Amino acid sequence: MIPNYIVMSKIGFLNTYAGLILPTCAEAFGLFLSRQFMSELPDELLEAARIDGASEFGIFRKVVLPNSKSLMSVLIIFTVMWRWNDFQWPLIVLSKAEMYTVQIGLAMLRGSQYINWNTMMAMSLISILPVLIIFLVFQKQFVQGIASTGLK
Repeated sequence: MIPNYIVMSKIGFLNTYAGLILPTCAEAFGLFLSRQFMSELPDELLEAARIDGASEFGIFRKVVLPNSKSLMSVLIIFTVMWRWNDFQWPLIVLSKAEMYTVQIGLAMLRGSQYINWNTMMAMSLISILPVLIIFLVFQKQFVQGIASTGLK
């Protein structure tokens, strides 16, 4: 966290949406998952495209991307879920109350003497709706990716 904070402060991204989003764009989980998925693609597909005269970018666009829809859906679901529920990094990088994320707002609903549980539970229910919508949109590709795991 400390190196990320120092970099964000030096480039002037504290209290900005870019400061919230950029450090989490290239995480190790996404890179390793993508590498493992891409290594499972049959080399015969790529070689057949090369024999047909496709460029490397054309192979990526016409062969690799259509075959990696399940990978993209899994990465989107996990990344949105983790970032939506992230508490520590937004608390570190933001100091303006109007830019606080939903999770920080939920934490601020707790009083020192009394917690209004009705409001807390209602806001918690509302806060899970975006993640639920993202999952429902990408559910088909997610299930197809799980079903095709291990098949070559």
